[in-house]
Amino acid sequence: MQEPSLPVLIFAQSGRYLAQSATQAGHTVWVADCFGDIDTQEIAARWQKLPAFSELDANNLLKILSTFANGQDCHLVCGSGIEIFHSILTQLPENINYLGNSSNTVAKIKNPSLFFDLLDQHQLPYPATQFTQPNNNETWLFKESAGLGGTHITLSTKALGDKQGYFQQKIIGDSASILFIADGKKIQLISINKQSVTNKQPRPFQLAAIESPFVISETHHQQLYQAIDIITQETGLVGLNSLDFIIDDNDQIFILEINPRPSASAELVNNELLFQHHLKACQGKHTLDIPITANANHIGLYYLYGPHAITIPNKMNWPKQSHDIPQPGTVIEANHPICTIIIADSDIEHCQQKQQLVSTRILQQISSLRQ
Repeated sequence: MQEPSLPVLIFAQSGRYLAQSATQAGHTVWVADCFGDIDTQEIAARWQKLPAFSELDANNLLKILSTFANGQDCHLVCGSGIEIFHSILTQLPENINYLGNSSNTVAKIKNPSLFFDLLDQHQLPYPATQFTQPNNNETWLFKESAGLGGTHITLSTKALGDKQGYFQQKIIGDSASILFIADGKKIQLISINKQSVTNKQPRPFQLAAIESPFVISETHHQQLYQAIDIITQETGLVGLNSLDFIIDDNDQIFILEINPRPSASAELVNNELLFQHHLKACQGKHTLDIPITANANHIGLYYLYGPHAITIPNKMNWPKQSHDIPQPGTVIEANHPICTIIIADSDIEHCQQKQQLVSTRILQQISSLRQ
């Protein structure tokens, strides 16, 4: 654990994991997020509620963060959401020292035209992609450019309105992600994780689970390493990032996107120094020759979604595997997350069985306590 240093201001849609990681590394933590969950506020020295991202713009976010820091020197570390609001990174006041991917890097990664042009230049595989409505809608997806957690993905047959995004051919296969750390030039792969979606309307592509480890062939491993190495060299990625990919039924690998910030899969890595690795890589101080090992056993992160609109009752006895715990009185809309459940066991089947038991226990409590 390092000596006390500047406070870390965390901006994310949900800042709990980053806040816990920073606290574990010895930092004082200020959190600006949309939820203010119980386990976030337990460790945050300061907390600032953010409106839903759909109601927030970059100018307002910049004002909120500047006021929240109150002129005091701090580091800024960003989680989910920076891909939407990366323009603020060029306008931060001098007292806020940002550690992460630059606005220019995020733009190269999250601008679909720039990103897929980059993949084309280096002959890196990705699903057929276009920016006009396809003729055969049933085999194509529409992906909003600024979406998160799979909620931005719909069948291209749905009404799209004025949403900004792109169309991508639907690939049937195993969805996964690879967590890596970079210093702008070099990379180190950390973990490979299986991803599952809810397959339930109205958000069938909403992320439901991340499970680790996910075993892939040495050929695919080398393909991913080469792809991440090239993309890092071209864009200057730093810190913890992840790449989403899919392996189809013909054993072909396709790159889907890169998350240019610490992703939820980082929580599945049992390494107390992971947050410090991230900061050092962002500062150009990480040599990337220190092995960052994932868990020896199997571990799964599961999102428990509300089957219908609910209000969190008082006197809930949350199981120890529960995280992102909502405050009493919080209204959870149907198909929105109630909490996160993290289970470690000898194999994924046991993780899934325990997750079902924990989910049932939580839902039964909510039902009985509200009566």
